[in-house]
Amino acid sequence: TLGFYVPLAQLLGIYKIKNNLEDLCFRYDPNYEKTSEIVKKACERNSEIIKCVTDEFEKSSLDFKDDVEFRLNKKSNYDIYLKANRISENVDIFNNESNFKISGFCSIKCLTKTKKECYEMLSFIHSLKYQFGSFYDYISGIQGDEYQALHTNVFINSHLVDFRICTREMSRVNLYGITHNWATNPDLQERLVDKYDFYQELFELISGDLNADLVKLFKE
Repeated sequence: TLGFYVPLAQLLGIYKIKNNLEDLCFRYDPNYEKTSEIVKKACERNSEIIKCVTDEFEKSSLDFKDDVEFRLNKKSNYDIYLKANRISENVDIFNNESNFKISGFCSIKCLTKTKKECYEMLSFIHSLKYQFGSFYDYISGIQGDEYQALHTNVFINSHLVDFRICTREMSRVNLYGITHNWATNPDLQERLVDKYDFYQELFELISGDLNADLVKLFKE
């Protein structure tokens, strides 16, 4: 599953399924319980950080406050485990309080109504305490899996907080990838098939002489 289905879900941009599969597999790892404990503690602290961000946002002069929503951007325990080990391979990760400050442990999703509001929110978030070099724009340059969001890191209460800024529609596509609107969007099909070998091969499989039930499943 980790070697085939997870990478396939990631290629298609179906991150909701990717995260669920990773966590289901990770349950058989001896590090699962310890990881779950620290992620649970981190989530409790992250809720406090979301309140801090919301309070600061209410004080801002932005005129679209009713359109914005802050949510905890929950990642898979497996993803957190890999991230922690990449950052500090030789440290006892799960007994180290300072790991709450590692980038990625606290991730907040900021949902807006329009693309313009995404960039205005970015300006506000950077006014908090921006970590230089952490900004990535995945809205202006769309990814092959249709993922769209602005990524940036800021320091809040001595924690390095990862922000993902996108519209609500972008968020839905980010969770379900190209399966979100593949069947109803011929322009998307043509663009991806022309640009990426993976989608070209997938489309040929779908259009070819496969079992009828399998073709129907792919098209749905």
